Amino acid sequence: MNNPLLAYARRPELSVKLPSNGKWYPDGMIKYTLNGEVEVYPMTPKDELMLLNPDALLSGEANIRLIESCVPSVKNAGDLLYPDANVLLLAIRRATYGKTMSNNFVCPVCSDKALEINDENKISEMETKGEILTETQTTNVDIDYFLQTISYLDEKYIYYTEDGLKIYYSPSLLKDKLYYSLMDFNNRKLIKYFRDYDIEEFNKDEIKKEVSQKMNEIYLNINDEGNKMITDSIRYIKLPDDGIVDDKKLILEYISQTKSTIINDLHQKIKELNDIGINKKVEHICKCCGNSFEEQLAGYNQVDFFGFAS
Repeated sequence: MNNPLLAYARRPELSVKLPSNGKWYPDGMIKYTLNGEVEVYPMTPKDELMLLNPDALLSGEANIRLIESCVPSVKNAGDLLYPDANVLLLAIRRATYGKTMSNNFVCPVCSDKALEINDENKISEMETKGEILTETQTTNVDIDYFLQTISYLDEKYIYYTEDGLKIYYSPSLLKDKLYYSLMDFNNRKLIKYFRDYDIEEFNKDEIKKEVSQKMNEIYLNINDEGNKMITDSIRYIKLPDDGIVDDKKLILEYISQTKSTIINDLHQKIKELNDIGINKKVEHICKCCGNSFEEQLAGYNQVDFFGFAS
């Protein structure tokens, strides 16, 4: 028996266009409305509880499961392009909590003045008089504006090498972006640990040598993970004779042995593609000094908490 109550349960709150604009995916992965948009449902209490799980957030599993729950027209959310995933996460925020989102900020001009004064009593006196404001302020962001002004991906992106190769590349997949961001996060923690480790306290050369070897291993791992990340965003490479290489093992071998300028260029170009979609700039205005400045939009991609969302 069908449950008649389900007709009164969750319904789509809005529909949005994706930066991929109906391209880039195999048939059947995403079910679009007649006007080429994707329907978005609000979060359930279960979804909200999942976002309180630090392990799920850190691994990225929370984002993937959240999209699959609130955007049922998407199959295998981990295979979404990262720009599309960002738009859907913002749309889920809109569907659940309404069109206004708060972004907190601290005025850099007032903060710099406070640092120059370096006197708590004087700073407190100036704040009482309204001459300076070092407390956190809030800008209310209109989510609808950001969803209505997204930018779109082109049908293809090609990087041309000097020796005639054409490298066809794409934005990162959500699952890849989350995985490599987590690897980077862990590697940076290890680097900080070893940098803070005062090896000069130990006179034994073997300890100093071991720490140095560990640092080298971390940097080599960062290099290898970076090469894999680039490889995952390469669809195929066209040779000068028009031959096609799409074997990921062969591409990774090429990426691992090619010159650094090509790697740096590809890394930057993939990063630029990952940033397509949402205009992530928010203008803040200090209500004390009137200083206006821009910061990154935050609060819709839950791994913002860990500092590596985009």
